[in-house]
Order: sequence, then C-alpha cells, then structure tokens
Amino acid sequence: MKVYMVSGLGADHRAFRNIRLPEGFEAAPILWIQPLKQERLSDYASRLSVQIDDSKPFILMGLSLGGMIVSEMAKTLNPKAIILISSIPVSRELPPYFRLLGKLGIHAILPIGLIKTGARIKYFFTIRNRGIYRNINRMLNEQDSVFMKWAMDAILKWENEKIHTPILHIHGSRDLTLPMRYTHPTEVIPKAGHLLILKEPERINEIIGNWLNSHIR
Repeated sequence: MKVYMVSGLGADHRAFRNIRLPEGFEAAPILWIQPLKQERLSDYASRLSVQIDDSKPFILMGLSLGGMIVSEMAKTLNPKAIILISSIPVSRELPPYFRLLGKLGIHAILPIGLIKTGARIKYFFTIRNRGIYRNINRMLNEQDSVFMKWAMDAILKWENEKIHTPILHIHGSRDLTLPMRYTHPTEVIPKAGHLLILKEPERINEIIGNWLNSHIR
C-alpha cells in the first residue's frame, strides 16, 4: 500500500529520508507545485491531489504544513488513514498568536530572506548534529521564496474544523512551533521538538510500524 508523503514549510521530500515503513507499505513523496496567488490551503491541497492514485487503498502522511494539507486531502479523497508528524489536523489547534499575526499582517511585510536567516540562526544554536543542520540549511536555501510567502499566509487563514479519517498523530512534547498544549496528539515523544522527524527517526519508525501493523493490516 502506498503512503503518500507531504513535507513541511522550508523542506521537501528529503525530510522523510530516514522514515522506514514496514513491509507491505511503499513511500510515495508528493512534490510541491507552484501555488496560485492568494490560493486557499484547501484549493492547493486539491490540486496537489492529482499526484495520488486513489484507485487503490492508500495512506496520507504529512509533516508540519504537510499535515494540514493531507487533512484537507482526506476531506475529498478516501485514505485508509492519515499520519501527522509535528502537525495539527484542524485549524482550531493553531496557536492563538498565529491568528493574531494573520490579523496584523506582520507576515506579509517581513522579507523571506530575513525569515530564512532567523531560522538558520535558531537551528545553528539548537541542533548539535551538524549533518542535520546542513540538510536543513540546504532545503531552506532551495525553498522558493514565493512559495514560502504564500504558505505562511495560507496557514494563518486556514479553516478546517472536522476530520473523519483515522489519525496517527505524532508530536514532540517540546514543539515550540505548534505547541502540544493546543493540540491532541495520539503519540507524544518526550523532550522532542518540531524537528523530531530528523532527530528521532528511529522512535517515529517504531511508532508508525506498530500502528500500521495493528490498524491497517
């Protein structure tokens, strides 16, 4: 069974490089496409869905922004389940200050170059593994500024209140980007932050493997 993977903002399919699915499941990365001007997250998710073969059973996996996108996809497609990593399934679980930023429009006036630089500085001092840092820095450098600008706006304006698909939601207890106190994960990795997919791949693989074998087989 294919597991379609959508990465997060500032990243691409390489973010899933250490994910190992159990036998019988095949990873299928979804590639970003250029967003339309002021396109809603739901509409973008619909256009992204053409990369999915829904004639056969499948699962959707999303990282951060990608988790929001697969939650939207699940409303019109019929996946067996969705797997969220460092993400949220519904918009009411966005931190309140995200909505405030959206209303103030601060994100619209900040240069993307400044945002990327801020991210690099943060990761330089918080990531001890230089290999992981280099991979993140490479993905940030290659991320299209127009896409990042659109994605930030789309997240702040996202509206999705219901999800009916079975969910495996893995979250770090120290996630500062999407704090755990605003969401309801099914699996919590202690002391892990927003980048747990890069720092805790073995634990994530164990959780996903156990869940798929017990819920999807």
